[in-house]
Amino acid sequence: MRHLTKRNNTFYYQRRIPSHLQHHYQNAKVVRFSLHTTNPREAVILATKHTANYDREFFQLQYITLSQTPVVTNQFIAERPQVKLQQQAKKKEPKLSECIELFMTAKTVDRVSPKALARYRSRLELLLRIVKDKGINSFTRDDALSFKHQLVQLPPNINNNPRYKGKTIKQIIAFGDKPIGIHTINDTLKVVSGFFDWLVLNEKSDKNPFTKLQVRKEIKASEERRVFTRSDIKKLFTIEPYKTPPKEAWHYWIPLLGLYTGARINELCQLYTDNIKQIDGVWCISINADRPDQKLKTKAAFRNIPIHSKLIKLGFIDYVKSLPLGLVFPTLKYLPEDGYGKYPSKWFSIQRDKVLNKNERYKKTFHSFRHTVANEFKQLGVEYSPASYLLGHTDETMTYGRYGKDYKPRLLQEVIERLDFDIGKP
Repeated sequence: MRHLTKRNNTFYYQRRIPSHLQHHYQNAKVVRFSLHTTNPREAVILATKHTANYDREFFQLQYITLSQTPVVTNQFIAERPQVKLQQQAKKKEPKLSECIELFMTAKTVDRVSPKALARYRSRLELLLRIVKDKGINSFTRDDALSFKHQLVQLPPNINNNPRYKGKTIKQIIAFGDKPIGIHTINDTLKVVSGFFDWLVLNEKSDKNPFTKLQVRKEIKASEERRVFTRSDIKKLFTIEPYKTPPKEAWHYWIPLLGLYTGARINELCQLYTDNIKQIDGVWCISINADRPDQKLKTKAAFRNIPIHSKLIKLGFIDYVKSLPLGLVFPTLKYLPEDGYGKYPSKWFSIQRDKVLNKNERYKKTFHSFRHTVANEFKQLGVEYSPASYLLGHTDETMTYGRYGKDYKPRLLQEVIERLDFDIGKP
């Protein structure tokens, strides 16, 4: 980033003073000072704040009247730090609890989903419960490490389990119950660090002592994300909806769509009939959030997925054409926090348990269809960028991610058609 330099692992802010304004700074050509951090992310946040302040200052100095002599102006500049310190002394330092409410209000204004707001609230209230309420700038790295030390020992659901009611954090830890999982630990630490980043950016806190606290996972991500084997897939498509006419159309179509698109379950459950359309002569599923009851995880999730010929042969297009304008699966119930996918996800888990034994179904959910498709693309040697697009992942390459346009449906159709699963005759 501009105006950032590094010396002995410590970041410094350095900026050239415009030549016509240098007399306001005792003829100094450059302003340079330590940011007192070795963390790159925190340095960028601090530098952004200082850049905004200097932009404003340089702009204001442009309008100091010519009648003011450099001596007078220099006196004004010299006095300004003292005035600033006096102003800071008068300003009351906010407490952690107050900052949490400011953060939650800001996220509500930003129209963050209710589910995400609840996640932020629960994580930050746990922080408050562990570290106690005090001035936001009084938190140190020792406080952060103490928080992490206690967090990793806590069991899940401490607010809902009667066993922990009325107990302190130390008393709950003393029970020695099985602690929360690494994913929850790291997600909590991520929320807390993001919260302090927001405070620094909005000039409520001077630093983020909670950065880089994540717990290292003992297994690779690829091992954690279990995929369905060929045997699993064959068994899954022998469940009741594929033997007799299903009670609900989504019982039949949702698992098939998951297998041949790799889409998230809520992306499929919230589809409308006009999301199924031909683009350049190719039948596609348009994954978008054009309606109030449609939500996507990221911007990259907006995409068009060609419909596999297997789905067309099984009658998916005919099924959609038979429907009035509206939801593709109109009997699904919408929940503000979870969309349409909650009940189908539970239903699928019940069906999975009927055909896969305990070892076969270990860590396998509907989301495993997504990992299965990703693994297929990898094993087939599909290039990263089109595979990433089809799965709704952010393309991390600058050329494709920032400047590239959407892929043509014909090209994507060739990729989708490479998926070949033996599911019998559902």
